[in-house]
Amino acid sequence: MSAKSNHIPRLLLCTYDPSLSGGNHGGRRAHLYIEPLTAKGWKVDVLTTSLPDSDPECTRALLERCPNVRLIRSWPGPTATLRRLASGPLMRPGGPLGEAPPRKRRFAVRVLRTFYHTLQTLAVPDEKVEWLPFLLPKTVTILWKTQYACLLSWGFPRVSVLAGYLINLLTRCPWIIDYAGEPWGFSNHLPKWRLPLDRAVEGKMLRAADRIIVASQEMKRGFEVTYGSEVARKVAVVSFGFDPDPCAPGQALCPTGFRMVHTGVLYPGRRTPRAWFDALVRLAELDALAFVHSGKVPYDVRICGPFIHMRRALGGKFQDKGYLTRQEVVELQKSATVLIAFLYEEYALPIKLFEYIGLHKPLLVVRQRRDDPMGRLIEDRRWGVVVDNEAVEIECAVRRLHSMWVDGTLSTRFTLSDDRDEFLWPRLGLTASKIVDEVSHRSG
Repeated sequence: MSAKSNHIPRLLLCTYDPSLSGGNHGGRRAHLYIEPLTAKGWKVDVLTTSLPDSDPECTRALLERCPNVRLIRSWPGPTATLRRLASGPLMRPGGPLGEAPPRKRRFAVRVLRTFYHTLQTLAVPDEKVEWLPFLLPKTVTILWKTQYACLLSWGFPRVSVLAGYLINLLTRCPWIIDYAGEPWGFSNHLPKWRLPLDRAVEGKMLRAADRIIVASQEMKRGFEVTYGSEVARKVAVVSFGFDPDPCAPGQALCPTGFRMVHTGVLYPGRRTPRAWFDALVRLAELDALAFVHSGKVPYDVRICGPFIHMRRALGGKFQDKGYLTRQEVVELQKSATVLIAFLYEEYALPIKLFEYIGLHKPLLVVRQRRDDPMGRLIEDRRWGVVVDNEAVEIECAVRRLHSMWVDGTLSTRFTLSDDRDEFLWPRLGLTASKIVDEVSHRSG
């Protein structure tokens, strides 16, 4: 395939999520590459979907700061469109199912949920693989006109890695994989019958990549155990981080009462924080206590017993803010007395926890495993309290924190004014952009 010669280096970035400044795994991490590389004169073309941007204002601001960035969108596929409609227009008042009887609505939800679950179980690497037939024709047209110095794909959702692999076959362009989420070959979400197939597919792609970037040393060790030293030698660790401006500690607001704030998703299934809900029921009598949440609360969580009991016990002490803008989320986090985080994944790091770290607030972290790396980090740095996922332990921890707040010693019991610049996105971006430079130069 011929290509026109370009003197200005170009990066082709492949990511399913178009939210380049959002708080999701892939979107916010785009800053690691886009801003430092465009500052060096690179041009960046972003292959992404036509899904709605979760934070269009921030993405627009990024594109204004970085005029050398071009978004190239393609349809994500019929299932993704149906899922978006089912969570919005179809179910809203006035929609086809919005005015339907409750029994009919529940039946429709069960059918859709069964369909999605079956698709997630069978689709390799994930249910978003339907994007490829719409992405690749547009990509071929672009590759015919443009030569790229480097190809970069996000690892979450996993279809982005497969898309990068197929583009790499077309171009033989130096290829970097950034695993913003958990790798699928040693993921505990996969059914056992799929593991051999997924590991074979992922292993083939990893061996084809020039560099692999992960967010933790634990993930790097997972690659070595699963795929051997040949793959592990390609792995570099670049952590998640936080923004310097909105998270500056001097901007923190004075909270009213003992406000425990959680921002993000209260996940269903095995990740539902049932022990947390049970603990809050026992804590309902504490003076000035409030639990404030913003973000998604899925239907399965809303109807589970522990959540219902928690809402009834707390009454007005529980505040569900729903969806907020990014700036509103930051302001809510600043108003917290204590920030709440839940650790569930073995290899993936919660990006929300890094936002918390940047706010220099006391943290209460509920972990699934005693050897959780983020839990160890919080304990070693004395940034907060880390407890096991048991209602009794959580209750005792909250009572201790509440007692410190009553005594006025909460801020002195933890290290809240230390230097955390190692987790600043701009500093991490310099490291990530150097990897892109090295790979493109070495291959060139």
